[in-house]
Amino acid sequence: MARTRARCPVCQRGPYQLGNLYDHLRFVHWWSKEKVDQLKLKIKNTKFEGRFGIECECGKIYYSQHGIRVHRERMHGVPLGRSANYFPVTCPACHSLFRTGEELAIHCDEKHRKQGGQDFSMIQGTFRTHDDFEEWIDSVERLTKVEFTKRTSRLCKDGRNHIFVCKHSRGKGAAVDPKEIRQRFKKSERVHSHCPAFIRVIENMDGSVSYRGCLGHLGHKVGLEKAEQNPKEKSKRWQTHRRHKDALLYYSSRLDSCVSELSDDTWAVQAEDGFEYTVVVGDPCECGEDNTHCDRCGACPYQIICNCSDVVQKKGVSCIHAHAIATFIDKAHQRIPSVQHYLATEMPGCSSASSEHDEGAPPLLDSSEDMGDSDDDEHYEDNLSREEKKKTITPELIHHPSWSCRKKPIPKAKEELEQFQGLDEKQHVMVNTCMQSHLPHVIRDIRSTIESKMSEILPAGVEKTPKTRLQNSSRFIQQEEAGPSTSSKQGECPSQQPNHSRENKIPATRKVLRREFLEARSSRIRLSDEDQKEVLRIRTQREQNQQVVAQPIRKVLKREFIEASTS
Repeated sequence: MARTRARCPVCQRGPYQLGNLYDHLRFVHWWSKEKVDQLKLKIKNTKFEGRFGIECECGKIYYSQHGIRVHRERMHGVPLGRSANYFPVTCPACHSLFRTGEELAIHCDEKHRKQGGQDFSMIQGTFRTHDDFEEWIDSVERLTKVEFTKRTSRLCKDGRNHIFVCKHSRGKGAAVDPKEIRQRFKKSERVHSHCPAFIRVIENMDGSVSYRGCLGHLGHKVGLEKAEQNPKEKSKRWQTHRRHKDALLYYSSRLDSCVSELSDDTWAVQAEDGFEYTVVVGDPCECGEDNTHCDRCGACPYQIICNCSDVVQKKGVSCIHAHAIATFIDKAHQRIPSVQHYLATEMPGCSSASSEHDEGAPPLLDSSEDMGDSDDDEHYEDNLSREEKKKTITPELIHHPSWSCRKKPIPKAKEELEQFQGLDEKQHVMVNTCMQSHLPHVIRDIRSTIESKMSEILPAGVEKTPKTRLQNSSRFIQQEEAGPSTSSKQGECPSQQPNHSRENKIPATRKVLRREFLEARSSRIRLSDEDQKEVLRIRTQREQNQQVVAQPIRKVLKREFIEASTS
């Protein structure tokens, strides 16, 4: 069993909880991060004291069965037996199984490189400091518009090991289960269980950061900006979510007694109040702007019509009876278009094409040599030349259900195409060079060039500070560097040392309030000359009275004190 408490190795105080012990060593004894990490490894190895080691054929000794199994698999090629609860890495396109994320990235680079237009090649490099790594990964997230989340973080022999994965991974798949009861109204951004994009980071003891990973994404859309919904659309989505949840809770155990089939497209549904309503499932609807499809069962108030008195049907929201039919009746579910995750691609491993949910999606980062022939450029050209192609559009195409979702042009995509008209091809070349480069200074130069070019044609946005994904040890490094200088000044008098505590403790809000107070005081109504003289006379008299009264009292007290001390 691992230790949870230990004494301080310097002053022998304690025992402390391990977290408190490490803080005690940092702030009291000024230990550096590297020294604390060495102590952590030493304390961690104490759990193997008194155990009999397991010796391998090569002579190395391990103290756990897992350690010897991993060693034999990596060094001697012995297959590693997996437990029953082991979950392998799954390809989101062909559902092949792999053991590690790196094997998945290599598989996608060989099999699915042409499908998604992404670069699945492995990259690696080293940065001198944590700040350089944070700036690099921030630039990657800004270019791809997909964030990385930390999956694991643990100590290793070289330092600390971090694994970052795509935020759209660890999902349940593109298909949506309408019978799953979800308590949260918010949509999940996780799509498939795994994505080939990952970054393995190692914090070395000397402060440098090494990384190895893959930046290609597969199985979900990339380059999408978060769409802002107006209050009306958000209210519709909330009403739809609440009625679907109520239908699951009420009709899941009463389906046989409350639902009966009248014809191939008509069902009778008994409500909670005892009344019976008729639900008719029609042909696929022509989606309008005033209706809302359920993102769980696909119910639409224009396709599924009910004769109940729920007023939300007039506002484009399906009632609870329509949700019950669309969820539990298989024959009705076949007439309704299937529902998938709003971020999932339409075909396994296909490119990240925009849909009606992401009209403002910018073009993807294409890794091919011919940057001008990408699918997204054709998509934008099709949107721009739609007015010219009106002569070739037939009436049958206009009345098709899918045409209503495409009949509006994409103003945001058109605006982006005009802005990047002369810079599109050069920017793609520079971005791919930046992605494939392993030299930090080359990446910094290319990133600064891209940002300067974008700032010329785009409005200046609010500059965001880099995230702190790794353990921020810059504070301890600065304290260690400033340690000798501060220790040499400990013998000086406190009055000789500069005191900046007053400036640091005054917050910015207090300075603003003080300035406003002075401005308000200077802008008051001025008194007349007689009133000012009267105020000045009262102040002078008050000061004189205080001086006259205070002086003899102090002398008397001093004389009495001297007499009392001599007697």
